[in-house]
Amino acid sequence: MSITGKRNNKLEVYGILDIDDSEGATSVLEIRVYESDDNILNKTVEYVNGEAEYNSEQACYMSVVMDSYDNSCVDNIKSEIEEFIIKQREDEDIMDYEERRNA
Repeated sequence: MSITGKRNNKLEVYGILDIDDSEGATSVLEIRVYESDDNILNKTVEYVNGEAEYNSEQACYMSVVMDSYDNSCVDNIKSEIEEFIIKQREDEDIMDYEERRNA
């Protein structure tokens, strides 16, 4: 995904996905955020697949590893995108003011 401002400033968000669908394994989404070719953020989102074993005494499957999802970095990513958009709006207001002043 990319967002381009009026002065051609660009924010790019890339996701690198590594899925492991085996029991008890961890799948990873690495999110990288770039502004004008500068890497400003690297964060990882993880999902752990659950794992179960058959318990013959109880005649059912029992959980060995609970599935889990770690999205604690979402707020950081959201903040970087919001900061870029706010900065672009401020730059646009400054450009608009300068253009009116020069007219």
